[in-house]
Amino acid sequence: MTSTDDLLRELRSHLHGVTTSYRSSSDPNDVYEGYIFALVVTEALARGAQVHYEDVHGNKTSRLVFRTTPGRIYSRAHPYTHAVT
Repeated sequence: MTSTDDLLRELRSHLHGVTTSYRSSSDPNDVYEGYIFALVVTEALARGAQVHYEDVHGNKTSRLVFRTTPGRIYSRAHPYTHAVT
């Protein structure tokens, strides 16, 4: 089974120049979701898309904050981030 540290290493290898809210102590299932996000971004870049990241307020950011629990997608309680092409 893949460890959280392995997933973090892979995630970071795909998301260059950004930091994430994940740590070694994060739940593996949460980091896996981020890893899948990173694969999608990598594929978009490989196909010529220009990608940047924004928080819920529309501010560009290089610090990615991911939701780790269910919630309303429009919540502004935290500066959750998403990719924009």
